[in-house]
Amino acid sequence: MKTFISTLAGLACTAAFTSVALADAPGTDVRVKFDEAKMTVAEIQPPLFSGAKGMAKVPTWYYIDVPMNVQALSKSGEKPRSGTLDNLTVTFYLLVKNPNPGAGKNSYLKITKPIHYVNVPVPGAEGSSSVTTHAACFLPPSTVRKLTGRENTRAGDLSAYLTLISVDASYNDKPCKETKDKFAYATKMFGNDNDLRKGLKDLPRWWTIDAKRFPETTDYPVRTIAETPFAAQASGYFPETNPMYGAAPAESATDPAATDTEN
Repeated sequence: MKTFISTLAGLACTAAFTSVALADAPGTDVRVKFDEAKMTVAEIQPPLFSGAKGMAKVPTWYYIDVPMNVQALSKSGEKPRSGTLDNLTVTFYLLVKNPNPGAGKNSYLKITKPIHYVNVPVPGAEGSSSVTTHAACFLPPSTVRKLTGRENTRAGDLSAYLTLISVDASYNDKPCKETKDKFAYATKMFGNDNDLRKGLKDLPRWWTIDAKRFPETTDYPVRTIAETPFAAQASGYFPETNPMYGAAPAESATDPAATDTEN
């Protein structure tokens, strides 16, 4: 299976493409289908630069990767439009166990991270009816350390702390749909809380309605690809983010940790 890590090795051969942007095209109906079965949590090491020998061990980052199929349909004829979408926001909702001292066994916190993509490729009228691309958010070493209390955590062990991952999408600030009658979203449970699993059966979009049970927190930063050491290597796997490189001004300009390779 193609992954972000395997893609890094072949980026030098990635070809650029040109297309016509669907900037606020009238009547555009954007459909997004997330592949929750292939949603993964993985580890990734920041690149080492020349002269880096003898440095302390490079801290491990972690990322959540979800494949998605994107279509841009004409409401009149339901035919795919060619080109690219000028905007698509994919928002990650992470449910983590509350690591604060005194928190109850079943105490959880919600982390929300919107990813603003631009120039998202969509199929034309000929050929494939959808385009598979990927959305991802990144957990810096400092965030995982604060959640787990450990210096070294394998991605497979994060399920003890990262219980639930959900994702949805919007175009022009309006929720996208997967089909005419179903909103575009996906949820995957990584933890083993059976009571939580049962309770969420009647709350498929839990992040929209259960704020009291799952309070929002900003104490555990989550990054876009543009806010990581991997930004320049992401071409060809993820759509472009806004901005493509560097910290997003609305979220990270005042956060000194946003430009730190360990944060």
